[in-house]
Amino acid sequence: MLRSSLQAVKELGQLLRSAVRGAPCLNVDQTRSTVVVERVYPTPLGKVGQMPPLKNKHRVYRLRERVHSKPTPPIKCILLEDIKGVGVKGSVISVDRGLFRNKLYPTKATYASPENLAELGDERVDETRATPTARQTLEQLSWLHLRIPMNGERPWTLNKTNVKVALRKMGVEVEESCLTMPTETITEPQEISISITVNKMETVHVKGTVFHIHKDTSEDFPPTFPPVWSKPKEAGDS
Repeated sequence: MLRSSLQAVKELGQLLRSAVRGAPCLNVDQTRSTVVVERVYPTPLGKVGQMPPLKNKHRVYRLRERVHSKPTPPIKCILLEDIKGVGVKGSVISVDRGLFRNKLYPTKATYASPENLAELGDERVDETRATPTARQTLEQLSWLHLRIPMNGERPWTLNKTNVKVALRKMGVEVEESCLTMPTETITEPQEISISITVNKMETVHVKGTVFHIHKDTSEDFPPTFPPVWSKPKEAGDS
């Protein structure tokens, strides 16, 4: 019985290998599709050296867990250079796995392994000390003049989602919970000022212009905008 089972496994392996060779377009990329199941009916004990006798009911399973649906934890890494909105060189921080693998690794950041941390030595900047990034973010946001386009074909009321989308188009990602809107309701094009809270601690005021856009662009009144990013002149600058 054991010999026949081994022969069946061997034949199955040969069949799979031939199938892969004959299917060059077969997708063999790794996918996260792991699930944990348990038998609904416990199996009986088998005799020594033999498989337990299984009936159809013993092949009924109950789903316990979908491993692939769990959110993956962030990756702890070391920044190899200053990165706007992320951190300064030498920072040991936790970042989203997608950001790390698609944007940072291996030229801009590396894994925070014990070996890499030991090699970093005195150049290491702990997360709690990496505050220059927050100050830089506040300073740069203060240079921003936000442009917020609104639909000119129907009535609207400005909300946090509109502001968040406008900020994203300017390359700034913020959560709606970090935004403080004007106290008055905005339903017409005008100049506004909003507040953005960084790291739940410090707040910067950002000016912007709300304007109309239409399907027929000839109806748009071309507003005069200040520059999107305008760094104020420092004392002594000509």
